Amino acid sequence: MKTAHEIWLLDTSSSMSGDRYDRLKAQLQSLWEGAERVTLIAFATDVVPIESPANLPPARGGTLLAEALTFCLDYAPGRVVVFSDGEPHDENMALDAASNLPGTVETIFFGSSSDRKAIHFMDRLARQNGGQCVKKDILAGETLLSYDVKAMLGLPAPIAL
Repeated sequence: MKTAHEIWLLDTSSSMSGDRYDRLKAQLQSLWEGAERVTLIAFATDVVPIESPANLPPARGGTLLAEALTFCLDYAPGRVVVFSDGEPHDENMALDAASNLPGTVETIFFGSSSDRKAIHFMDRLARQNGGQCVKKDILAGETLLSYDVKAMLGLPAPIAL
């Protein structure tokens, strides 16, 4: 069995293509620089461990979140953080898969703030395993480098004066 203190599951499905993908990759690189003991796993139609955000596969295919969450079981993580626009292939399968994980599931939603269905799913996914959900509309200029995201990830954030 592999082990991981924390896993960041990164959605690289086709719904992430274009500007959303570019912003995610750039902002992930900045977050990654402060992260310790984190395993990165990209998911779309395939589930692929990667060494750094620079190795993020191109956006393509479906969103097999349930399979990605099941893949995490091999690592016995204390926490899984799902970075996604909240549009999995099958919501119920994803929720079932998350319920089998040993630790908490946190979610970072980075889709449109008007996509209430996706936001609701990401909230449910996080709450089911005792986690929280942070919502960011990166296409509207919000950033994953904000205080609330960094606090969730346990990363240093600038001190507000």
